[in-house]
Amino acid sequence: SCGLQNRRLQVRVLSALPKFLQGKNESMNRPTGGGGTTTRPGNPPRPAPRQSVEREARVARTQAFLRGLVSEMRRVTWPTRQEWVSATVLTISLVAVIGLYTYVLDELFGLAFGVVHK
Repeated sequence: SCGLQNRRLQVRVLSALPKFLQGKNESMNRPTGGGGTTTRPGNPPRPAPRQSVEREARVARTQAFLRGLVSEMRRVTWPTRQEWVSATVLTISLVAVIGLYTYVLDELFGLAFGVVHK
């Protein structure tokens, strides 16, 4: 519509903006102060259609992601308990061996530099 209409008085109030400016700056038509929305008594506020469409799209994307996640998790070949224990023991053993190797090298280099820098 081109403007506002008071239905009870049958009076039409035209917009002060030309048509080519309408829609570019919607904030000019909002009331200042208060909550930013005005509703008539007895009528529940309507949600903005763009926000509800964006929300529905976001919910649909989230649901699709979760369905894909569950599908992929079903395809995973999980290790048996024996495989899990042996991999854990191997990892801890390698960390201990590399730590010991690093400690020995550090001590040897410390002795060598101590002799050189006396």
